[in-house]
Amino acid sequence: MDFVTDCILSLPFIRTQTTCKYLHYELDTSPPHEPFVWRCEGSEPYASDSEYARYAACLEPTRQLERFGLDAWLRKTHWDSVPTLSQEAQWIDCDVRTFDLSSLGKFDVILIDPPWDIHMSLPYGTLSDEDMYALDIPVLQDEGLLFLWVTGRAMELGRFLLKRWGYVRVDELIWIKTNQMDRLVRTGRTGHWLNHSKEHCLVAMREPKKGAQAPPPCLWAHAGLNTNVMVSQTRETSRKPDELYTMIERICPGGRKLELFGRLHNVRPGWLTLGNQLKSTRVMEPMLRRVIQPPVENV
Repeated sequence: MDFVTDCILSLPFIRTQTTCKYLHYELDTSPPHEPFVWRCEGSEPYASDSEYARYAACLEPTRQLERFGLDAWLRKTHWDSVPTLSQEAQWIDCDVRTFDLSSLGKFDVILIDPPWDIHMSLPYGTLSDEDMYALDIPVLQDEGLLFLWVTGRAMELGRFLLKRWGYVRVDELIWIKTNQMDRLVRTGRTGHWLNHSKEHCLVAMREPKKGAQAPPPCLWAHAGLNTNVMVSQTRETSRKPDELYTMIERICPGGRKLELFGRLHNVRPGWLTLGNQLKSTRVMEPMLRRVIQPPVENV
């Protein structure tokens, strides 16, 4: 529950008001209630190598997976031997347009949230369509997943870019935007004919080899763990839901992960973040430390 309305977030019409017309309720915690727990029928734990375990993630909530010892199975990949240094948060303050992306090596997951030019006044710089065309994304990945946020105007452009970079769109995530009252965002947003209350994130894999009918499945990726819809409150301009990281890390628990056009709130363990608003650089992987100039700052 939010006890007060934060005028900075989600409700721009309130900024001109002296009081909020909505009532804010405080949760009554007396008498205390027992904490909610997931319950599952069954007399004995599931064996992580059993036939059922292969499908358990599709049938049981994540908390149940952890309860029955399947969280280890969920995270188990051939990337478990990756050195600990690569699992720490890393970031590079740079202009993604001119940075030599080939110096970063290969990644299993790439997340891109471009500052699309949506012809509105924004508190940050935007990229032209030509800038997006010029990004050398293919050098970052031989196989793996790519997540690309697109605006309404850039929906078709995003699909074109995926094809240009050598990817096949395999799915699509939708973020349903809500305000602080957990109501659908209806006003003050983008859109010309209709107010946009959602955003799309395209999910893609590298183009299959010539003659193949579909992209080869990534053996280290776990399918069937997530839905394709997120319902989450809007926050600062252009900031996306943190739930996306959880979804990606369920699909790909290990491996190298890269985010382009990230900001300080995007920095997190297991990810390398690139952007021009990070204020500093922190690189832990020895390979990256040899190629990143000037010398990195460990903070």
